[in-house]
Amino acid sequence: MICSIFEEETGKENPCMIVARCINSGREILLYYQAKYGYNSIFCDEFNLDDIKTRSLSKLEIQNSKIEIDFIYNIDFEEEKEDFNFDEEDFTTTINGEKISFEEVIKNGFDSIKITAIDEHGTKRIICELELA
Repeated sequence: MICSIFEEETGKENPCMIVARCINSGREILLYYQAKYGYNSIFCDEFNLDDIKTRSLSKLEIQNSKIEIDFIYNIDFEEEKEDFNFDEEDFTTTINGEKISFEEVIKNGFDSIKITAIDEHGTKRIICELELA
């Protein structure tokens, strides 16, 4: 199970990126990218996005599976909107300098994520479970 990515060389925790590959087309499907999604990634955890772009993925040995993704949303952004400095067009700036809309904050500012692979026998394997707020 992935909890975070720690690089011993730099002593830094890097955001994880989880990608699935379609067995029929070979197409890669982004399941989760910690540098961009989740409350902490939007407002708290600063990442050097240029460094992350050059990092390679590590392959997990997982049989052909269905993927289940659970998001938990506990933050009432409507109630706390004034705490996030939205401009007159309803945009704010993330900690990493990206401008995002209020709708994107509501959609992508989840508290936690759990990704599970379910094989053909119904066996579940948790790929990642992350607390993000």
